[in-house]
Amino acid sequence: MSKPLLEPPVSRKTLASLLLVILAACSTQTQNTWAGDAEDGLEVWFRDGDLDAVTNQHLATFNEELPGEADELLQAFPGAPPVIPHTVDGMLPILGDENSCMDCHSPENAEEEEAVPVPESHFEDAVMVKGDPGEAQVWKVKTYRKGDAMSGSRWNCTLCHAPQALNVDSPSNSFAAPIRSKPPGK
Repeated sequence: MSKPLLEPPVSRKTLASLLLVILAACSTQTQNTWAGDAEDGLEVWFRDGDLDAVTNQHLATFNEELPGEADELLQAFPGAPPVIPHTVDGMLPILGDENSCMDCHSPENAEEEEAVPVPESHFEDAVMVKGDPGEAQVWKVKTYRKGDAMSGSRWNCTLCHAPQALNVDSPSNSFAAPIRSKPPGK
């Protein structure tokens, strides 16, 4: 058996240990440097300026009309979730046992409140089945089961429905909806 031409002066184990010590030292030094730069809590190591600079931005303003007073808004495209045309002050957050939207939009209250009722699809639960071998979807919807209560996946209204800002210029785009739907009931 022949000897290797060059024998390393230190073992691989020693080199790995040395590398870990160097990395730990660099990590500690870097953390201390970053922490020292943020004494007042306003400077952040990855920003060129401080956080005071971003507070002067004008914030979005929203419609202050109360529910029932605001005009309904058009949907962006067919099938898009309707937008919220009225203020949501005092209505959020939506919690597991509290949903202020349902005070007016539940099917039982909608007519009396002159509000758009939650559609029947919000009371259906998806029945899931395993996808076929080789399919991209591991689980897929087989059918929907009608329930008496709103589906838990639809409970948090603001996951899909959002109030519209009044002073925000939307960037231009080339999307063209084939049909622009009218607000419900119009």
